[in-house]
Amino acid sequence: MTHKLKKELFGGWTTFEASYIIAFLLLQIVVFIYEPGNWLSFISGFTGILCVTFVAKGKISNYAFGLVQVVTYIILSWQARLYGEVSLNLIIYLPVQFIGFYMWHKNMMKEKVANKPQSEEIEVVEAKGLSLKQYIITMAVIVIGWLLYALLLDRIGSHQPYLDALTVALSVTAQILMLLRFKEQWTLWIIVNVLSIILWVRVVLQQGSTDYGLIVMYLAYLGNSIYGLINWARLQRKTEQLQGKAVYL
Repeated sequence: MTHKLKKELFGGWTTFEASYIIAFLLLQIVVFIYEPGNWLSFISGFTGILCVTFVAKGKISNYAFGLVQVVTYIILSWQARLYGEVSLNLIIYLPVQFIGFYMWHKNMMKEKVANKPQSEEIEVVEAKGLSLKQYIITMAVIVIGWLLYALLLDRIGSHQPYLDALTVALSVTAQILMLLRFKEQWTLWIIVNVLSIILWVRVVLQQGSTDYGLIVMYLAYLGNSIYGLINWARLQRKTEQLQGKAVYL
């Protein structure tokens, strides 16, 4: 493993960040030990936690973990007849792993690791915030997209069309904001994760599935989204301070 890869994967984490990542991953392992019959759910949950925590930190390597998570989640959603989730991941999230890597790669900056010498730096993404006009447009797009997609899912027999569609509308919008590096993505992800927890709890209770790993994954996502909102607000302030001076990689 090269020095650059080691720094990307393991460099720059605070004690708090490392602790909660390890805690979430251990929880996934415990759930799998309790219900070992679903390998796909475990893999999807494990790589999903790595993906979102790396996004919250602003690390571009999140897209490698995201690719594995998306592929496994598509299979699980198809098995549960959550067609909105299938289409969301197949049409949006899968290509986004490649598009996002390209777009982030063009907008990275160096950040000094806390309590380390000046030479100790990690690469993080530049962040920005929505204007009032952009915020209003974003909310309008979410509402219109939700209602139209819910009608479509209801017609094709989705198990939970309106909840499914709302999750999709919010997720697509949040994903676009993520690609464009807006910190407001995290507010939407918080809502998405709460809805997704409800969605998969209902799948487990009503359909008798064993996808407990996905419920744990979304609980971890929820905690990470709150931290992501805080950290990206900090990254936005740093980006604004370094405008015209950031080191592009």
